[in-house]
Amino acid sequence: MKIIICDDNQEFSAMLSDEVKKILHSNERYSMLDIECRCIYPASKVIEYADTEHIDILFLDINMPDTNGFETAERFYNEHKDTYIIFVSDIENYVFYAIRFNPFRFIRKPNLSNELTEALTSALDEILISDRQIEVCNRDECVSLNISRIVYIEKEKRGNYLNIRSIDGNYRHRCNLVHIAEELSDAYFVKINSGTIINMKHIMTIRQEGTVLMSDNSVLTVSRKYLPELTSSYIKYMRNKKGGVR
Repeated sequence: MKIIICDDNQEFSAMLSDEVKKILHSNERYSMLDIECRCIYPASKVIEYADTEHIDILFLDINMPDTNGFETAERFYNEHKDTYIIFVSDIENYVFYAIRFNPFRFIRKPNLSNELTEALTSALDEILISDRQIEVCNRDECVSLNISRIVYIEKEKRGNYLNIRSIDGNYRHRCNLVHIAEELSDAYFVKINSGTIINMKHIMTIRQEGTVLMSDNSVLTVSRKYLPELTSSYIKYMRNKKGGVR
C-alpha cells in the first residue's frame, strides 16, 4: 500500500509524513501492513508516478506552483478513481471548489492534529474493507468473492441456501443469512427485509414506497420495519464514504 504526500512546503511534507507514520505504528490494525509513505513534488511527478505505481492515499496540497492541487485531482478523478484523495490546505474556502473532485476528506492545515487521524484511519479502513473476501461454497466447489463486488444476498425460500448477486456473477452458498449478515455488518451491508441484505456501496436510489434500486438494476423490496434503519444507515454511509468532505 502506498501513501503519497504532495506539497511544495518540504518542511510541512516531512512533518506530515512523520505524523502519518506515528499513526500507523501506534495502531495494531495498521502496524503489520506493508505501507510505504513518500513525499513527491512537484505534482507533475506524482502524476507520472501514478502511471506506473498504484497510489492508495494521496495527501494533496492545493495552492502549489507548476501544477496545482485541483489540476492534479482532476487527473486522478478521470484516470485513477480508486485513489483516496485527502486535500490539505490552509485556505478553508477551497473546500467548496474541492467537492467537484470527489475527495475523501479535506484537512485544514491549522487543524491537522485534530483531523489527520480520523481522515487517515477512515481511508485505510475503507481500503481494507474493499480488499476483504469471503469463501462461497456450493457442494464441492468453492470460490473467493470480493465483498465490495457483492450487490446483495438473499435466502432461498426453502433450505439453508443463499443466492449471492455479485458484479462478477451469481452464486449459491450454503449458509445461514444471520451468520453472513453478522460477518458483513462492518462492511456496509444492511438488512432490508427478513430474507435480504444489501451492499450500500451499490445503492442507486431508495424509494419511499418501499423499494431500492441497485447498481445492477435490480429492484428489491424494503419492508416497512427496515426502511427507517436503511435510510439512516445510508445517510451515515454517504457522509463517511469517499467524497465525504468535512
